[in-house]
Amino acid sequence: MEVSRLLKAFDMKIYAIKRDSKDTSELAFVPDFLGGPGDLDYVLRESDFLVITAPLTSETRGMIGERELHLMKRTAYIVNVGRGPIIQEEPLYRALKEGWIAGAGLDVWWSEPWLNLSSKSGNQTQQYEFWKLANVIATPHNIASTDGGIDAELRIAAENIRRVSEGKPSINQVNKELQY
Repeated sequence: MEVSRLLKAFDMKIYAIKRDSKDTSELAFVPDFLGGPGDLDYVLRESDFLVITAPLTSETRGMIGERELHLMKRTAYIVNVGRGPIIQEEPLYRALKEGWIAGAGLDVWWSEPWLNLSSKSGNQTQQYEFWKLANVIATPHNIASTDGGIDAELRIAAENIRRVSEGKPSINQVNKELQY
């Protein structure tokens, strides 16, 4: 919702996909188009910027692959702030290198490339070197190291300890049925 709110300030049309597109109760506003998982192809064809904020579940793992990337405009950008494995790594690398899409902003990874860029034998631990592509902006997905990030995490942990000790449900609790 926050990404949509920020982009709406730039007068962008917002096309969104929601697991249950009929349930708009938790939406701060209704997007220009709100579809379900079956509407992914439509959203891919129409979008200039595809921002992935989805959790990684059995339904979303590998959701964006070669077929989906070919549906996107050659001028489109994909931004992944959800989880790396939602996009299939090899097809994305090819799409960026071969110009199927214009570029990508990657804040999440399939493995963490900066932890050990190469072993003593010289072999790369990250299979595809996205950070070397001119059409990729890569960031390390580490909000906890930002000003206020660790404080926010500690406040949530303290609040959950208080709530559980009072017999109340914790906040940000994982729903095992939804897998997030």
